[in-house]
Amino acid sequence: MAFAKDYTEEITLGYYCFNLAFTIAFFIFGTIYLRHRDKRDQQRREWRQFAERIYSEYSKLKDKDIPRRISKVRGTFEKIQINSKTTGLDVLRYMLAEGNYESFKTIQLECLREDLQLIFSLFNVCSSLLLLGKVPKNVKEELKDVISDLGKMTVPFFKGKQRKIILKCLEHFSTDRPEHETERRIRELDDGLEQAVPYVKSCLIFGFSEHQYDLPAGSFDLAGFHGGIKTMKLENRREYSQLSNFSLCIKENNPRRSDLTSLQDLHKDLEDPRYLTDFARELRKKPPVPRLDLIELITHLDTDKSVVEKVLHQVRVYIHLLLNGSQQHEQIRVNVTRLCKVQEEITKVRPTEAVVKGICERFIEDLERIQASKYHCNSEEFCEKLVQLRHDFQEIQFIRVSGNMGTSLPSTSQSEDRWEETIL
Repeated sequence: MAFAKDYTEEITLGYYCFNLAFTIAFFIFGTIYLRHRDKRDQQRREWRQFAERIYSEYSKLKDKDIPRRISKVRGTFEKIQINSKTTGLDVLRYMLAEGNYESFKTIQLECLREDLQLIFSLFNVCSSLLLLGKVPKNVKEELKDVISDLGKMTVPFFKGKQRKIILKCLEHFSTDRPEHETERRIRELDDGLEQAVPYVKSCLIFGFSEHQYDLPAGSFDLAGFHGGIKTMKLENRREYSQLSNFSLCIKENNPRRSDLTSLQDLHKDLEDPRYLTDFARELRKKPPVPRLDLIELITHLDTDKSVVEKVLHQVRVYIHLLLNGSQQHEQIRVNVTRLCKVQEEITKVRPTEAVVKGICERFIEDLERIQASKYHCNSEEFCEKLVQLRHDFQEIQFIRVSGNMGTSLPSTSQSEDRWEETIL
């Protein structure tokens, strides 16, 4: 008691100081807690809004059939082998990249890019929200499948910062993020693509260029798409998912047009699936000599498809060299001549056995009837019968196919001219 009386003032002061300190501490703690709770609630609201938005946008995308179309393009072009290391999807990613897009711009590429940007905008918002803090568990579980599907579908089309943003979102929402080794390989491919595929800028496009839609008769289009483009409806010009390969297109006034025309025909026949087996067989017998570093040697391990893909790459390299006035013309001349001879051998007129047999049988039957009849060769009746025989021949349909399955015969007009000469 004596102690309390002696130190009354000090005890009172300490009591008030303790209460004040406790009050201040409680106030600060409460303020921080409330701010943290408000921030957490705000984040949850923003994530909830994002979840609602992404489901809404995803529904709109599906209504427009955009995911299916993009997936179809991805599936088609990742199967196209430009060379042994580069796929069509790698080239398409190069075309869509910032800084390259304008030089490759076509209606189809523009539409593909617009659809991809619609999806990328969602990943951009998601990446911004990730900076605020950890994703709420319920939102993460709810958006896992959507983010994963959209990410896997679109990430192959992007490079640089945009690709990093998508990969960041996949890392937080899905386990489908590509491995570091895969990403390193893709970066190396992107950095060296112009060197590995030199013709990517000179004549390779996704879709059709503007002038190709109104090609005049006899105009020069390396891809040979005249008829299809002329009749293409306006609404179908934006349908990029129907494209099955890149187009090769060069300007009509090129001084090496005659050389390019032969390469045009060769390229078109090499791409024709009907000639795949025949070309592979003949190219194994007479393989092109790899005189340039970019040309890959044909080996016994190559499939028929790989053989033709290597030669297609070779032909495109030759086209690129001719377009750029290369001095290596003599180096490629031997191979071009050899390839053209193979092409001639495979695509030459070769009617099927059944067609030839049918023609001969009908011709023999008609001749026997004429011989047994009272007609004379110089009579009017004989000429009428011969004209009728000509019409019978014209009714036979010939289809241009590879190997021993038959190819096209002279046109009807040519046949008519020959028959007229015979009759006269």
